[in-house]
Amino acid sequence: MALLTRANRIANILTNSPKAILRSVLHPQPKKIWNTKGFEFWTFLSLLLQGSGCTRLLELGSGRSTVTFAEYATQKRARFVSLETSPEWFEKWKWELRYLRLNLPENPVRLIALDWSTGWYNLEQFHAAIGDRAMFDFVLIDAPNRLKKGNSKGMRDAKIAMEELRRCAGEADVIMIDDVHRRHVFDTIEQVMASPEQYEKSFYDYVVQKGFSNSLFIGTKKSSAAAAW
Repeated sequence: MALLTRANRIANILTNSPKAILRSVLHPQPKKIWNTKGFEFWTFLSLLLQGSGCTRLLELGSGRSTVTFAEYATQKRARFVSLETSPEWFEKWKWELRYLRLNLPENPVRLIALDWSTGWYNLEQFHAAIGDRAMFDFVLIDAPNRLKKGNSKGMRDAKIAMEELRRCAGEADVIMIDDVHRRHVFDTIEQVMASPEQYEKSFYDYVVQKGFSNSLFIGTKKSSAAAAW
């Protein structure tokens, strides 16, 4: 039924909004698509969100999870911000969310530039995107990365990244960090958390393609609804 409803939404836009379809076709789309986690993970993420009751969601790096977060934010009237550095991926998710007609108050995906002098996001744009003194209770960190090779050394572990993420997400009920099979990303886990001892820690291993495994860190605050779930 959910799949049918989503198909009907897209069909309505195809029928009623030819100008929107034309604009989406004219915008550049991603030239490379990465394999993603299996349906088991997306089911788990949906249930974890529901069980957590979180209302302030931050995602670094848009992807399939963007739709899951956006659907949850619509249902719970939660605040959701997703940061993206690729214009192609920004356009993809902007139009996909529009096709789904989720009735979000604004596009949650924000296009943001990198600052190569620090290795992380442009700080002024980052603050403008998330909001002044914003604090989040559910965060997924899967960016930034170098667009061509996907390498993130010197970016995900940049000093400014740790400072800013600890400030706005260090007390979150749920902290998820992808790509922790990379040592420099793994080493950021406790640096992001304001109080690492307050979290239950687990890992989700998955295969993106034959011969290439990946790992996702999941931290849930022991005193939160997410941990009880």
